[in-house]
Amino acid sequence: MERKLTIAGAASKKDACVEFITQKYKADGYEVQVVPIEENGAQGVLIQMRNTAQNTAGGWLKKLSGLENCATLKLVDAGEALAAEVLAGKWLDKVAAGAVSMIVLWPLFVTASIGAIKQKAMLDRLWDETVKYLTAK
Repeated sequence: MERKLTIAGAASKKDACVEFITQKYKADGYEVQVVPIEENGAQGVLIQMRNTAQNTAGGWLKKLSGLENCATLKLVDAGEALAAEVLAGKWLDKVAAGAVSMIVLWPLFVTASIGAIKQKAMLDRLWDETVKYLTAK
């Protein structure tokens, strides 16, 4: 499923959307980072979020087992419109962990599969919340 859309008339909602998504995911326990970007001369922002701290034992175990979720929301001005895109942050790590674990460490295959399912759910949720926010009147 492609998660990319240009929403007419939504450029004025960009800053409020950034604040909404940032606060929502922080409240849910995610680490959130907001980075200004420029893409093809247009101003935008990346919002990166992950569900675990890297420097904790639990974060390390989640990363190793494939249960860490990470996503990026990209919002870029397109005149009066706003281009929105949701990107997977660690999807390839889960695929690689799954392939290796099938052969060597089969229990990690189970957790990597669960992690991939949770990753997809997180991306779908982020996409739905963003589009709903930007298209609300």
